[in-house]
Amino acid sequence: MLDRILDNPQRDYAADALWQAKASFEARARVFASPANPRPFPPLAPLAGTFVNPSFGAAKISQDGDALVMQLQTTGAAFRLEPWDGDVFVARLMPTGRFGPIVDLGYMIMGFVQFQIDKDGKLGLLRLSSEYGQSYEFRRE
Repeated sequence: MLDRILDNPQRDYAADALWQAKASFEARARVFASPANPRPFPPLAPLAGTFVNPSFGAAKISQDGDALVMQLQTTGAAFRLEPWDGDVFVARLMPTGRFGPIVDLGYMIMGFVQFQIDKDGKLGLLRLSSEYGQSYEFRRE
């Protein structure tokens, strides 16, 4: 309405929004695309356990078939960790609890989880990185 009153050129806002959504989806798909030559991933069972972050609290990692599940104890949010490249996994929010409607609406919240081995060969750190570049460290209990 304002465009007409101000005599602005006609613009298809719906087409612009669709174009932006497609561009965003394609960019996200490129970030999470499987590498051409992924490094072998470690055995899953030893990665299971409890990790703690000062902001998020405890995160329990458990094996679920050929993937892992990371559940944040304070919020109930659960992420399916799928092997991506070596010790790096893609994290996808699972449709459970109060997060179910978000995932069911198509909002596929994703990030990366990397398990880091210390100089003594022990798994001591898990790093959760969001698709927007934020990173959170969880120390093994």
